[in-house]
Amino acid sequence: MGGGLLAGCGKNPGDFTMGQTLRAMPVSRTRRYTNFMIACRLLCPWRSAYLGVAVAVAFAFLGVPIFLRMPPWADVTLYDVAAANLLRGGAHYRDVFDTNTPGFVWVLACIRAVVGWSYEALRACDLAIVIGSAFVLDRFARDGGASRAVRAWTWASLAAFYLFLTELCHAQRDVWMLLPALLALRLRWLTFFRGEPCEPPLPAGTARH
Repeated sequence: MGGGLLAGCGKNPGDFTMGQTLRAMPVSRTRRYTNFMIACRLLCPWRSAYLGVAVAVAFAFLGVPIFLRMPPWADVTLYDVAAANLLRGGAHYRDVFDTNTPGFVWVLACIRAVVGWSYEALRACDLAIVIGSAFVLDRFARDGGASRAVRAWTWASLAAFYLFLTELCHAQRDVWMLLPALLALRLRWLTFFRGEPCEPPLPAGTARH
């Protein structure tokens, strides 16, 4: 019976929540259907959005204090030196060696000017950027038809993943670049689905009718 229950859990969740189906069933079949749904929830916990939220909160509760107190990686200290140089009126590339574009240093200098030079504050900003990226991705998932359970467990997976990575992966350019890229994609998405798609450019010398 357990195998049958697990197989049933793989069906579309919408098939199990139709009030019309339950009302059309005889009382005995309705009772069996209800018992099946309870067993399915117990055997397939990933179908529960509430459990996914609880797991995400548990990982955040355990991981955020550790995350905030982790030491900085060498990249962070290098760009802190570059940011301090800019805030003192220095010139990037001339005073500090760097082989990358200056955008990350500019952003870091703005953050340091606002929150100060505490690494806990910098890590809090890093976490806020990651949460912002996850929130935009969650909006995409919602618009794409993902269930609440899928979205809740996605948050749980992100909490279990990012908070417990080594400091090598925290406060990095790659992660911070994801947020503006997702926001730009989200803007394009909203423009398209509001019936206002951006029209492609026409060849030179061609008039639009």
